[in-house]
Amino acid sequence: MLLISLSLENIRSYHEATIEFPEGSTLLSGDVGSGKTTILLAIEFALFGIQRGELAASSLLRHGERQGSVTLNAAINNKDVTITRTLKRDKDGIKQGAGKLLIDGKEESLTHVELKARILDLLGYPHELLTKAKSLLFRYTVYTPQEEMKRILFDDPDARLETLRKLFGIDQYRRARDNAATTSKELRIEERALRLQLEELPHLKKEHKEAAAEAKRLAEAATQAAKDAKAAEESRAAAEAQIKALLDEQERLQAAEHATKSLRRTIRDLDARKDHLAKTVEQANKNKQALRQEQAAPPADTKEQTRKKEAARTKVEERLRQARQQYAKAEAIKEEAQRNQEELAALSASCPLCRQAVPHEHKERLIKEQAAKEGEQAEKLATIAAFIKEAESKLATLERAIKDLRDQQLARAQALERAAGIKRQARLLDEQAKHAQEELEAVMKGRERAAQELAAQEESLARLAPARKRYEEQQARTAAAQLAAREAAATQARAAAESEAAQEREERLEKEVARLEKHQSRASLLHSTLHWLKEGFIPATARIEQAVFSALHGEFAQLFSAWFATIIEDEALQVGLDRSFTPVITLNGYDTEAESLSGGEKTAVALAYRLALNQVINEYITTIQTKDLLILDEPTDGFSAHQLDRMRDVLDQLRLRQLILVSHEAKMEGFVEHVIRISKQEQTSTIS
Repeated sequence: MLLISLSLENIRSYHEATIEFPEGSTLLSGDVGSGKTTILLAIEFALFGIQRGELAASSLLRHGERQGSVTLNAAINNKDVTITRTLKRDKDGIKQGAGKLLIDGKEESLTHVELKARILDLLGYPHELLTKAKSLLFRYTVYTPQEEMKRILFDDPDARLETLRKLFGIDQYRRARDNAATTSKELRIEERALRLQLEELPHLKKEHKEAAAEAKRLAEAATQAAKDAKAAEESRAAAEAQIKALLDEQERLQAAEHATKSLRRTIRDLDARKDHLAKTVEQANKNKQALRQEQAAPPADTKEQTRKKEAARTKVEERLRQARQQYAKAEAIKEEAQRNQEELAALSASCPLCRQAVPHEHKERLIKEQAAKEGEQAEKLATIAAFIKEAESKLATLERAIKDLRDQQLARAQALERAAGIKRQARLLDEQAKHAQEELEAVMKGRERAAQELAAQEESLARLAPARKRYEEQQARTAAAQLAAREAAATQARAAAESEAAQEREERLEKEVARLEKHQSRASLLHSTLHWLKEGFIPATARIEQAVFSALHGEFAQLFSAWFATIIEDEALQVGLDRSFTPVITLNGYDTEAESLSGGEKTAVALAYRLALNQVINEYITTIQTKDLLILDEPTDGFSAHQLDRMRDVLDQLRLRQLILVSHEAKMEGFVEHVIRISKQEQTSTIS
């Protein structure tokens, strides 16, 4: 990988800045705190994103800004790659957002996790680093922050060794042994379980042999039962064919029996009808005789007499009405005369109307006149009353006579109606007797025909009677054949089921035996595998690990010592490595603690260790694509002027396509090909 450019937006002390990285050696020059390390952290953020405990989002986004971004353009494995990552501030804090990956002009939008996975692929780093918070491989081979440079001298030996084992991939041998031990344990458990199951194998083989013999016997029995069932079925079919042949004759017999029964029933019905009709004719004749006896002459017609009597009654009623009117008129006159008399008697000496004097004689004369008038009307009333009484008596006589005449006329009408009814009944009886006689004659003829047909059917029954016996005998034989066929079929079904069950049992036992024999082979394989793991694989991985470890240790120690000698020209002060890759420092032949070294000497030890580690990793891990790049952050901290001069030789010997150094030492500018100057004013960094 070669860096081409880096663009920053609101990253730490930068508002907006773009840095171009040429090939060769480049120095990022500037005062302490000017923003040099920010560029290195931005490169790491662009590649791997936020790293928990190592690179926090809050340490990257510029204070007071809502969002920021880093865009890194690099050449990776002959591909033009541009990576963009973003940071956003919300109410919950600062988080990294989705990113973009542009490869040879093809852009993809990815989550931060997806983007990291793609970068690891491009860099050739192991995929297990995807879930790691810290990018160890990058930190140990490309870029180590200044504060971590000297940590190698004071790390716990076991932790340092474990880290190096992971970097070099040596821990895979131990993992292989651990996995082999775990696998061995699982295989031993499986082998013991298989051995327990295999204890049943001899018994199962014996049981399978017996089951096979039983299955064979039952199969033969089923074959015989099938033959018997077939023979029974053939007998049944033959019997049914014979009864079918007799069925037509039987049907004729049944038809003749049915016809005979029907004719007998018809004759019984005709006899009953004949008796009924004979009785009907006899009863009709009796009824006609009775009607003749009941018939008599009707009373005389009284219509004319009644008419005359009614006319006389009308005249009497008219005279009586007139008399009553005369009587009422006379009675009114009489009453008026009485009132006049009373009024005249009560009348005073003068007229009440005209006020003239009324003489007594005149008054008396008027009273007498009114009295005479009253008497005259009384006589008239008596005469009229006598007449009315006589007329009423005569009218009552006429009413009684009219009533008697009407009763006689009603009796005549009733007699005439009875006579007409008797005539109608007589006619009906004649018709009934006639129809009954005709029907009786027809019934007699029909009975005669039915009797003839019955005789013919009885003769046919007599001829067909033996057919019934033949049919019944064949029916019995057919039923027996059908029963035998059903029993044979049931026997066949039972035999087939038993044979099938026995076959299934044999197959099941055969499969079980085969399964256990496979288990037996599996158990043998497991036994040999366990022996190979224990005696071969595990010791071999230990030997391979030791050999690789020794080779790495030897090369690492040689490079470590060589780089240190290049930096520190003092034969009395030498470095080496113990078995845990911990630096061993000797001064005049005596081991010396790192704490007793000067600051420049400590930096020299750490730098030599990092350079040696970089070379060994790049040599042993062939897939990584960062071999052409090295970033050194303040590698000369505490160096003397002489040690600074020695750095020229170090840089010449590295022979890298791209080397980026961060230093505030002005002398370092003469050792590199390019210089990028960084300054900071009013909390904002700029590049020149």
